Amino acid sequence: MNLKTALMAFAMGCLVVGGVGCGNDCDDAADRAAAKADECGLTTTDGGSETGETVECTDALGTAAQCAADCIEAASCEALKGEDLEALATYGECTAAC
Repeated sequence: MNLKTALMAFAMGCLVVGGVGCGNDCDDAADRAAAKADECGLTTTDGGSETGETVECTDALGTAAQCAADCIEAASCEALKGEDLEALATYGECTAAC
């Protein structure tokens, strides 16, 4: 797995793991991240577990998911695709701060 795939998988996984229910911060963040992925032509998965287990979207998870979505939206498509390494590093720093 290359770096760009790993970073996108991590970010999307963080957003999806927290996303349970309707209209919470986790769902909103996942929708925002998916929209950016679509904008950039990236393929994503729902990141759900094979067992169907869910995780409650707590305030802490919602805040972290919103922070990660902010980073994804702020990143260029080139960063998310791994085509601009400087921008990718900035994106990584942003998500690490979440």
